[in-house]
Amino acid sequence: MVKGYKSPQKEETEEEKDNVVAFEVITGGKEPPSTGDNWLSKKSIGSCFLAKKRAINPTDFSLGLFRIGAKTEKSVVLNTPEHPGNLYVNPITFCNVFIEFEDLGVMITPQEEEQEKESDNDDGDRIQSPDGGEEPKVE
Repeated sequence: MVKGYKSPQKEETEEEKDNVVAFEVITGGKEPPSTGDNWLSKKSIGSCFLAKKRAINPTDFSLGLFRIGAKTEKSVVLNTPEHPGNLYVNPITFCNVFIEFEDLGVMITPQEEEQEKESDNDDGDRIQSPDGGEEPKVE
Protein backbone atom coordinates (compact mmCIF):
# COMPACT_ATOMS: atom_id res chain seq x y z
CA MET A 1 0.00 0.00 0.00
CA VAL A 2 1.27 3.47 -0.91
CA LYS A 3 1.68 6.04 1.86
CA GLY A 4 -0.80 8.90 1.70
CA TYR A 5 -3.17 6.91 -0.46
CA LYS A 6 -6.67 6.50 0.96
CA SER A 7 -8.66 3.46 0.01
CA PRO A 8 -11.98 4.31 -1.79
CA GLN A 9 -13.76 2.00 0.65
CA LYS A 10 -12.54 4.05 3.62
CA GLU A 11 -13.67 7.28 1.94
CA GLU A 12 -17.17 5.90 1.43
CA THR A 13 -17.35 4.81 5.04
CA GLU A 14 -16.31 8.25 6.29
CA GLU A 15 -18.84 9.87 3.91
CA GLU A 16 -21.57 7.59 5.20
CA LYS A 17 -20.74 8.58 8.77
CA ASP A 18 -21.10 12.24 7.82
CA ASN A 19 -24.52 11.58 6.25
CA VAL A 20 -26.04 9.86 9.30
CA VAL A 21 -28.98 11.83 10.63
CA ALA A 22 -30.15 11.40 14.20
CA PHE A 23 -33.88 10.84 14.62
CA GLU A 24 -36.22 10.64 17.56
CA VAL A 25 -38.86 7.95 18.07
CA ILE A 26 -42.25 9.42 18.92
CA THR A 27 -44.57 7.11 20.83
CA GLY A 28 -48.35 7.16 20.76
CA GLY A 29 -50.60 7.67 17.79
CA LYS A 30 -51.70 4.06 17.77
CA GLU A 31 -55.34 5.03 17.05
CA PRO A 32 -56.70 7.69 14.75
CA PRO A 33 -57.46 10.95 16.53
CA SER A 34 -60.96 11.19 17.93
CA THR A 35 -63.46 13.31 16.06
CA GLY A 36 -65.18 13.98 19.37
CA ASP A 37 -68.50 12.58 18.12
CA ASN A 38 -69.01 9.41 20.17
CA TRP A 39 -72.59 8.77 19.07
CA LEU A 40 -72.40 5.04 19.78
CA SER A 41 -72.10 5.40 23.57
CA LYS A 42 -75.24 7.57 23.63
CA LYS A 43 -77.41 4.76 22.23
CA SER A 44 -79.30 2.42 24.54
CA ILE A 45 -79.08 -1.36 24.71
CA GLY A 46 -81.27 -2.90 22.01
CA SER A 47 -80.79 0.02 19.59
CA CYS A 48 -80.50 -1.02 15.95
CA PHE A 49 -78.85 1.18 13.35
CA LEU A 50 -77.27 1.27 9.93
CA ALA A 51 -73.74 2.65 9.67
CA LYS A 52 -71.55 3.63 6.73
CA LYS A 53 -67.77 3.43 6.69
CA ARG A 54 -65.96 6.74 6.32
CA ALA A 55 -64.40 6.11 2.93
CA ILE A 56 -62.42 8.08 0.42
CA ASN A 57 -64.17 6.18 -2.35
CA PRO A 58 -67.55 7.94 -2.94
CA THR A 59 -68.92 4.89 -4.77
CA ASP A 60 -68.84 2.77 -1.58
CA PHE A 61 -72.57 2.32 -1.04
CA SER A 62 -72.72 -0.61 1.40
CA LEU A 63 -74.11 -0.17 4.91
CA GLY A 64 -73.59 -2.27 8.03
CA LEU A 65 -76.47 -3.40 10.25
CA PHE A 66 -75.68 -3.31 13.98
CA ARG A 67 -77.53 -3.84 17.27
CA ILE A 68 -76.23 -2.89 20.71
CA GLY A 69 -76.33 -6.08 22.77
CA ALA A 70 -74.68 -4.79 25.95
CA LYS A 71 -72.32 -2.18 27.33
CA THR A 72 -69.32 -2.37 29.62
CA GLU A 73 -67.50 0.47 31.31
CA LYS A 74 -65.29 1.19 28.28
CA SER A 75 -66.74 -0.87 25.42
CA VAL A 76 -69.94 -1.57 23.55
CA VAL A 77 -71.03 -5.06 22.56
CA LEU A 78 -72.45 -5.12 19.04
CA ASN A 79 -74.39 -7.83 17.24
CA THR A 80 -74.19 -7.90 13.47
CA PRO A 81 -75.03 -10.51 10.82
CA GLU A 82 -71.48 -10.18 9.44
CA HIS A 83 -69.94 -11.40 12.73
CA PRO A 84 -72.17 -13.92 14.54
CA GLY A 85 -71.91 -13.66 18.31
CA ASN A 86 -70.70 -10.67 20.28
CA LEU A 87 -68.40 -8.06 18.79
CA TYR A 88 -66.73 -5.95 21.50
CA VAL A 89 -65.75 -2.53 20.15
CA ASN A 90 -64.11 0.63 21.42
CA PRO A 91 -66.90 3.18 20.82
CA ILE A 92 -64.52 6.08 20.10
CA THR A 93 -62.59 4.14 17.45
CA PHE A 94 -65.84 2.75 16.00
CA CYS A 95 -67.21 6.31 15.59
CA ASN A 96 -63.96 7.35 13.88
CA VAL A 97 -64.47 4.57 11.32
CA PHE A 98 -68.28 4.58 10.93
CA ILE A 99 -70.88 7.30 10.40
CA GLU A 100 -74.41 6.65 11.64
CA PHE A 101 -76.62 6.44 8.56
CA GLU A 102 -80.05 5.56 9.99
CA ASP A 103 -81.49 4.81 13.44
CA LEU A 104 -83.83 1.79 13.20
CA GLY A 105 -85.16 1.99 16.77
CA VAL A 106 -84.93 -0.45 19.64
CA MET A 107 -85.32 -4.18 19.10
CA ILE A 108 -85.78 -6.45 22.11
CA THR A 109 -84.98 -10.13 21.65
CA PRO A 110 -87.45 -12.72 22.99
CA GLN A 111 -84.93 -13.67 25.70
CA GLU A 112 -84.60 -10.05 26.85
CA GLU A 113 -88.39 -9.66 26.80
CA GLU A 114 -88.75 -12.78 28.96
CA GLN A 115 -86.18 -11.44 31.43
CA GLU A 116 -88.06 -8.14 31.66
CA LYS A 117 -91.35 -9.96 32.32
CA GLU A 118 -89.74 -12.08 35.03
CA SER A 119 -88.28 -9.03 36.76
CA ASP A 120 -91.64 -7.16 36.52
CA ASN A 121 -93.61 -10.13 37.93
CA ASP A 122 -91.22 -10.81 40.81
CA ASP A 123 -93.47 -9.84 43.76
CA GLY A 124 -91.80 -12.02 46.35
CA ASP A 125 -93.79 -14.70 48.19
CA ARG A 126 -97.24 -13.27 47.52
CA ILE A 127 -99.58 -13.81 44.58
CA GLN A 128 -102.57 -11.71 43.61
CA SER A 129 -106.05 -13.15 44.14
CA PRO A 130 -108.76 -12.84 41.46
CA ASP A 131 -110.45 -10.02 43.43
CA GLY A 132 -107.23 -7.94 43.44
CA GLY A 133 -106.11 -8.62 47.03
CA GLU A 134 -102.91 -10.38 47.97
CA GLU A 135 -102.94 -13.94 49.25
CA PRO A 136 -100.06 -15.93 50.70
CA LYS A 137 -98.34 -18.14 48.16
CA VAL A 138 -99.44 -21.77 48.39
CA GLU A 139 -96.78 -24.43 48.03
